[in-house]
Parts: sequence; C-alpha cells; structure tokens
Amino acid sequence: MDSTSVKGRGLFYALHELYRLMRRRFEFVSQPYDLTFPQWRALSQLYRRDGLSQAELAGLIDSDPMTLSGMMERLEAKNFVERRPDPKDSRAKVVLITETARDVVAAMKAEMTRTQEQVLEGLSESERDHLIDILQRLSVNLAATMDKETSQ
Repeated sequence: MDSTSVKGRGLFYALHELYRLMRRRFEFVSQPYDLTFPQWRALSQLYRRDGLSQAELAGLIDSDPMTLSGMMERLEAKNFVERRPDPKDSRAKVVLITETARDVVAAMKAEMTRTQEQVLEGLSESERDHLIDILQRLSVNLAATMDKETSQ
C-alpha cells in the first residue's frame, strides 16, 4: 500500500490501517509461540509485575474474570504461567510467570522493538517524540469525552 492510499480518508481509517498491519505483524511474530494477542498482553503484564491475582490481571488487560480464567488454563498448559492459591484470599488465585514465558516475552519484545523501528523508519527523534505525544493527547481527549458522556 502506498502512502497516498490513506490520504483523505481521515484519522480513524489511518489509525485502523496502522493497527491492522501491526496486528498482522504481531500474529506473524507470535506464531512460533502459539500466542494470541490477549495472551501476550497478560504475559507482558506478569513480566512487569509477577504474582498478580487473576482479578487484578483481568482489570489490567480489560478482560472479564471468566475469560481470563480460561486464558490462564491455556497458558498453564503451555507452561507459561503457574497459578497458586492467593495467600490473602483462599477463593482467589495468583498468577506467576514461568522462566519459559520470560524467555518468550523477551524474544517477543525484541521482535516488537524491531517492528517499531521499521514503522518509525525515516522519522527523526523529534518527530518520533512528537508523534507519541500527539497520540497520547488524542487518547486523553477521547477518554475525557467518553467519561463525560457516561457520567451524564
């Protein structure tokens, strides 16, 4: 696709097209690990902060607890996580990332960093910083609009 094909189609189209291509790239890179995007989000959260309760993890990745429970079963079968009873709540479980999954997350992070560099190729450091700033401001603006609409 050349750069002129998204011109004139608007912000939503351009962002969606970029997301679609990045998601396809993720799916290609994650194939050797049989890892879905939601599973990746869960593992990357655990990589940063191991030992979260399933409820905490569900909140961090915008998942409902039942969906997360099934996801954890699949990740446990792949030896990516281990679930243990929560010492603070006998009804709950905490999730621990395994060394196998730590290696997978490190490899995936390296691939995603390479992809990010490819996406940002040709942009100066200043342009990169400006782009990130603009995208973050757009997110803040949309979140504020949604907060106003849901509180009315």
